[in-house]
Amino acid sequence: FNKDFPGSFRADQSQAALPGKFNCQASSYKGEDFDILHFRGTFLEDTCVNEARGISHVSLHYQLRGASDATISGFSHRLPMEAGEFNIINCIDPCSNFKFPKQERYEYLSVCLHPEAYRQWTIESNSEKPFRLFAHNRTIGPWLQNSLHTLLHAPIPSDLKPMYMRSKITELLVLSLGTNTHRSS
Repeated sequence: FNKDFPGSFRADQSQAALPGKFNCQASSYKGEDFDILHFRGTFLEDTCVNEARGISHVSLHYQLRGASDATISGFSHRLPMEAGEFNIINCIDPCSNFKFPKQERYEYLSVCLHPEAYRQWTIESNSEKPFRLFAHNRTIGPWLQNSLHTLLHAPIPSDLKPMYMRSKITELLVLSLGTNTHRSS
């Protein structure tokens, strides 16, 4: 599930299974400055993915069901996620290790932004170093749940999806940044 930012909009579906170990499905939507990955799976035993390499990106990570744990280069601590949590994570040329405990109905949504797009959308100037925006993962509240649902189940024709996805990403960013109770108004 490589992250990339192609020049034009693209939608893909994929599946992977190892009998007795895991079964997973992924849907991705990619544009010139975003890469959305909706990942679902069942893990019949504890599963690890080691040394997954990627390109620099800012990830709006929403853990919808289940739990996972990650170590990502540039971070000195683990980045665990539980069901109903999210965080915004800046990954610089990441090399990651993921741990998925035995579980059914695991699901997450990752909205990855090209670093320059994140800077433009948020007027953030410090995206050249790895960071986790919130020291502790935030809870996905009802407004975010609704926005995530409508992103995944777009009620529009395919030719309008790129524009729709960009507007939903903006909405997710605003709602996610708005959960920072320590941000001054």
